[in-house]
Amino acid sequence: MPIACAITGADPARVLAGRRTSAESEARGVVAFVACDVAGFTMVETATVLGVRPTALLRARPRGRAVLADRSLAPTEVLARSCAALGATTSW
Repeated sequence: MPIACAITGADPARVLAGRRTSAESEARGVVAFVACDVAGFTMVETATVLGVRPTALLRARPRGRAVLADRSLAPTEVLARSCAALGATTSW
């Protein structure tokens, strides 16, 4: 989530608290889109991390895709940056 917050200017604590400001909603959307559509996590797994219901991700995922497109950011690059920030390794 730190990368999504850096992209949107959102506060991580406010994102997890469910704030509905533009920046926080965009950050949740970026996380939802990258996690579900790029990394292959389920909506239930992603919703649990974000503190929302899985149905909330139905609107969040397209919003996240649009945020990245508006900023000309490749979803796979955002995923790679997120993994690097967490110290994770990938096998793809």
